[in-house]
Amino acid sequence: MSRETASVSLLATRIATTGHGIATVKLSCTGTGTCVGKLTLTAKVKRNGRARRSKTETIGTATFTIRDGAKSSVKLMLNTRGRTLLSAAHGSLKATLTILETSPVPAQAKSESVRLVKETRPRAR
Repeated sequence: MSRETASVSLLATRIATTGHGIATVKLSCTGTGTCVGKLTLTAKVKRNGRARRSKTETIGTATFTIRDGAKSSVKLMLNTRGRTLLSAAHGSLKATLTILETSPVPAQAKSESVRLVKETRPRAR
């Protein structure tokens, strides 16, 4: 008897952030079993203004637990480097989001290219 395992999927490749440096990532858990894992957001950082001297740096992390068959919004706090990069990119930044599933299948990872977009909300009068 085969048993279907759970898997995590990213629901959108465009991730919005608030002005406080919090990114909201929408994930879906399919299959059977609870999806448990970690999100790691990375971006390429140019060294001395040169593209050839770029280095990939982690700019945010978060963990998640999602029931099977459910969808969830996971808050991902950007670190100082991530907030600086987002500001320098005028509100938009290309990054890679790696979803590492630790349950039910250990060491299963998938990466998605995403665009981090800073949300600006109009002030109430």
